[in-house]
Amino acid sequence: MAVGWSQRARADLAAIFAHIAADDRGTAERWIGRILEYTDLAAEAPLLGRIVPEVGQGDIRETYLRRYRIVYRTDGQDLWVLTVFEGSRQLRLIHGRVAQASECFERALEMNPIARWPTARSCVCA
Repeated sequence: MAVGWSQRARADLAAIFAHIAADDRGTAERWIGRILEYTDLAAEAPLLGRIVPEVGQGDIRETYLRRYRIVYRTDGQDLWVLTVFEGSRQLRLIHGRVAQASECFERALEMNPIARWPTARSCVCA
């Protein structure tokens, strides 16, 4: 299953990296690697993820890595990571925005089907 990343999700990863790297760059690299691994695992069985309660749509799900929520959308063939965030800090901010992000990313894919990462580690997205 192909894994695509929205611009928001990529920005989230960059922010997480910068925050952790301020203390320890090596730890930041390992942490981002673990997030990518969890995304790969979610792609193997996307329906095992929990339906995001704020959205309530069966195609928008999430998996957790410690305190981080990895929110994604799946259509059974592809998985699109919509956002990655620390749940306790940003839970209120996500309400109502995931569906919008999903629709925007879907439109972007329709306009540019190459705008996805074939794997979580190789970016071909503009």
